[in-house]
Amino acid sequence: MCITSALLCLDSHIRQLLSSSRLTCVKHLDLWLHLFIDLINTGLSMASDYCMQLQASPTRADIDGAHAKGEWLDIGVPSFRTLGKICRWRKFTWLLFAVSSLPIHLM
Repeated sequence: MCITSALLCLDSHIRQLLSSSRLTCVKHLDLWLHLFIDLINTGLSMASDYCMQLQASPTRADIDGAHAKGEWLDIGVPSFRTLGKICRWRKFTWLLFAVSSLPIHLM
């Protein structure tokens, strides 16, 4: 009984808040919260992209090893050719960044 009356009282307060002049305040708050969330998502996407570029870039040892075998690697551009030639740990972390950034892009 007490819980029901408390919920009804809370419901009437919420209706009063939404139907009063505070609606514009709620709309402004909603706008600023969405802008903040978008800013955070953009920052996370940029950081993830930067880390993916670092992981996919060949090291001097990778380049020297490829040249010794008569192969070449792409430098300065992300490519699957270079990704195939780097160590497993860096491939794994690159894939981890790629998979973790997917939900951020879909938000």
